Amino acid sequence: MLKQIKDPGSGGETACRWFCCAAATVFLLGFGPAGYRQITGAKLILFYAVWGSFLAALGICALRGRLRLLRRPGPTQVLVLLYWLASLVSALLSPWRQEALLGGPRDEGLLTITLYAAAFLALSCCSVPGERMLQVFAAAVTLNCLAALLQFMGLNPLGLYPEGLGWADRHTGYNGAFIGLTGNADFAAAILCLAFPLCWTAALRLKKPLYLIPALLSLLVLILGETKGGLLGAVCGSVLALPVVLPLGRTGRKRLWLGILCAAALGLALLWLLPLPGTLGEAHALLRGQAEDSFGSGRIYIWRNTLPLLRERLLTGGGPDTFSHRMTAVFTRVDETGKTIRRAIDCAHNEYLNLLVNQGLPALLFYLAALVCSLVRWFRRRGSAAAAIAGAALFCYALQAFFGISTPTCTGFFWILWGLLEAAFGPEAPPSGEAAVIDKEGSDML
Repeated sequence: MLKQIKDPGSGGETACRWFCCAAATVFLLGFGPAGYRQITGAKLILFYAVWGSFLAALGICALRGRLRLLRRPGPTQVLVLLYWLASLVSALLSPWRQEALLGGPRDEGLLTITLYAAAFLALSCCSVPGERMLQVFAAAVTLNCLAALLQFMGLNPLGLYPEGLGWADRHTGYNGAFIGLTGNADFAAAILCLAFPLCWTAALRLKKPLYLIPALLSLLVLILGETKGGLLGAVCGSVLALPVVLPLGRTGRKRLWLGILCAAALGLALLWLLPLPGTLGEAHALLRGQAEDSFGSGRIYIWRNTLPLLRERLLTGGGPDTFSHRMTAVFTRVDETGKTIRRAIDCAHNEYLNLLVNQGLPALLFYLAALVCSLVRWFRRRGSAAAAIAGAALFCYALQAFFGISTPTCTGFFWILWGLLEAAFGPEAPPSGEAAVIDKEGSDML
């Protein structure tokens, strides 16, 4: 178990630990008195409160001489800092500077990006990943999933839906779809896309089957919630993570990779040959070069109208969270009652494309370079349980992001897991600091 050693430099690590627990409880499970009517605003207030309190606590620790770096900044931290600087330049040069700085429709202006990056840097340099963090998050995810399952059954726990409405009224009685204590179903899917691999890898590497409960609940909610992007990222990412997560020898890993590649090739061949219904039918058409605007819940339409924007401000973008000012196309959808719904498009529904349009090419390149740097280290650090668990979650989210929407409600957890992954790589602090935990394989462990 992780032993606490009280010394003048341990304040920063304590702040990191409490921050992760507060994000998993106060932020993930919190909502306002108006329920889903104003849950985005309530989550934003909680985001600023939790993230801001954490950074304020670190500042106090630094002033009192209780903040010590447990590991030196590496290439990933430098690249994240360069990503932030590129975002700053984009915001300052934006024609819509106020929104670029403070946030627009998605609440992801430079202020939010600063909190993301600062939390990542603090966690990666000052935290010691501990199982208590994982236990708190798993418990919170379980409660979130149980609330969602009750909603699927037609109930309205905690009165989140307006009176007389429920899950069955999505896209008809109200715009969008809302589940659990997160709100928007796509945001919930992004968090569950992190939770599913995090919990099943913890059950495997820590040899604690109880973690399978939140893992299976997360997968069930992803399926019943019809969140295709989140389900794709969670399942495909988990399969591809198996050779890294499983404690196999070199021969075993090679055989597993070969099996995965053969299964993927067979699956693609079947998709190309068989015109199946639904999402699989869309994949069949895409493999044959037949892309319709309605595919991916209208994402093909959105992406086609987003690409021309790249020619306008490729290097600096329009500024963080200014997508809605540049997009003139309108998303049109016919609901189950035959009613035509017209809605403005305020993001690219692809986090990487959205970043490119808003913050420019340099910001995207720095961001991708930092992410690839971490994932390459995760792939090579097979013996570390902490890195294996956090890396699998990060990898699944990165796949989901091709179809996802970046927002503080869900993306904040991505940056937390990213910081903890970097912290799991070490090296650890001097002997007077926190003690590392050594697992049976001789590596640092959650």
